[in-house]
Amino acid sequence: MKKEDFFDVLGELDDTLVKGAKSAMKENKKRKSAWVKWGAVAACLCLVAAVGIIGLAQGVDSPNEYVAHIFSSYEEFASVVPDIQIIENLSKLDGVDVTIYGALIDASIEDHTKIENYAWFDIGAKQGEKTIAAVRFKLNDKDSAAVYIKNYSLVNETAINGEQLFYAYNADLEYWDSIVEVDGNYYNILYYSASEQDFIDFISELLKK
Repeated sequence: MKKEDFFDVLGELDDTLVKGAKSAMKENKKRKSAWVKWGAVAACLCLVAAVGIIGLAQGVDSPNEYVAHIFSSYEEFASVVPDIQIIENLSKLDGVDVTIYGALIDASIEDHTKIENYAWFDIGAKQGEKTIAAVRFKLNDKDSAAVYIKNYSLVNETAINGEQLFYAYNADLEYWDSIVEVDGNYYNILYYSASEQDFIDFISELLKK
């Protein structure tokens, strides 16, 4: 799927959001990171049920096409990837609806029940019609976390519930961008708010044991 085609799918979105996402994608082409398209795509994650999603292998500038399986519920996701506390906590927040996409490693895969068939997972969270957060999650991928922290200048660091959080505010797209690595797993969490305290409170809820 070309990025131009991807934005055609998003035709119903607000023009400002789409222009901002396109701008971010052009800027991010200059960076060699694991997820250079993620910030822009995440802004649209809860608003479209895409049949394909764009991903980049680490250090590669041209997009590969990944076919997304859309999980019918958190319970279906948990049957594939059990004991992931952050995603479970997100699914239990009052008034929050989650949509979970799994990026299949091969378009020909029909078995959606095996964890090894997925490259990563994207989770969108909404309150009513408002997107509040998006999470990209990969199992056993500390290296991607370290690369992202460096490339996106996540210069703030704090400990929450015993876990180290690296974060920074993206003023152009108006979200808090963060990385937390828990038990070797990689979480890139975007939170749509200008308030740093609201962001920290949100992360604290996700990191409850």
